[in-house]
Amino acid sequence: MAPFARAAEEPGIRADLGEQIAEADYQAIKDGAYEYLPEQAEEMLGRAVRLKKDWHGKVDGRITVSWAPLAPDMCTPWVYEEVMGHHEPGEKISTHVAQSRREVEQIRRLYGKTSVEHLSDMGVLGPDLIGAHCTNNTDEDDAIMVEVGASVLHCPRPYLLGGGSAPLAKWMNMGLRAGLGTDNVYHTMWETMRAAIYGARQRERLGESRSPSYYEVLELATIKGAEVMGIEDTVGSLEPGKKADLQLIDLKSPYIIPTADVTSSLVLYGSTADVDTVMVDGRILKEGGEVTVSDVGEVVSEAQVLTDEIWGDLFRDRPELEKLVKG
Repeated sequence: MAPFARAAEEPGIRADLGEQIAEADYQAIKDGAYEYLPEQAEEMLGRAVRLKKDWHGKVDGRITVSWAPLAPDMCTPWVYEEVMGHHEPGEKISTHVAQSRREVEQIRRLYGKTSVEHLSDMGVLGPDLIGAHCTNNTDEDDAIMVEVGASVLHCPRPYLLGGGSAPLAKWMNMGLRAGLGTDNVYHTMWETMRAAIYGARQRERLGESRSPSYYEVLELATIKGAEVMGIEDTVGSLEPGKKADLQLIDLKSPYIIPTADVTSSLVLYGSTADVDTVMVDGRILKEGGEVTVSDVGEVVSEAQVLTDEIWGDLFRDRPELEKLVKG
């Protein structure tokens, strides 16, 4: 994760980073089995501790570090105990929660509880916890998260791609704090906002809670996301005393106007191509639609070369994956 920190530092990006910590063997999981490797988790935990030491609060607080134990089925309790031993109040703990039936069944088999109950009993669940997905939470799990002030990281697009969704409207109506995430699927908040609406409207049609308004979804991508990260006093809205983190959108785009309502047009049709200017802490990173802090063409070309090398190495080691990846 240190290279990501350097990549955020150089152009002036604001970032909160977490080094993933997992104890379960990734390959065994893909093959349908749980095999726990304590030495793997120890190595990852060491990287997480170093990341915090080297980067937390650096460059005027623009880069911060959270904790990221992968999931309660991917980490046995000692991993969470180690994380809590290093965690300080206010630092976020991001972990997957009830993201799949496989996780639910493994936690029930090992501990006789739900994932939320398990995290609560370990002392992990609280206002600093961000639970990714929570798609298999029970109603009681959701109520527990509201009671302790935990948050949900709602990642709608990967679930829609797989034919599923999550009860976003219910969470919002019951006061469960939620923000939007991309979860490694096309990293744009524009598409994520639309996916959130699509999923919520599917559920509304099936008799669940009224789907959120366009303005409420825009809030999820801005101030509500800042609340989940615990930085709403600093960023997330345009107010006196907050950091000048902002985007200027070209409202003359034919995709956005003419319109009867700018907010709905932004959420339904906006894209990165409509972002004219980006500013972080008062520094302009993009202006006139062009990135001003780096040569995008050069960066992308270098990234593709590295990508080809990484995939090439993987395909040589595991040729059966090439057909899977390339279809």
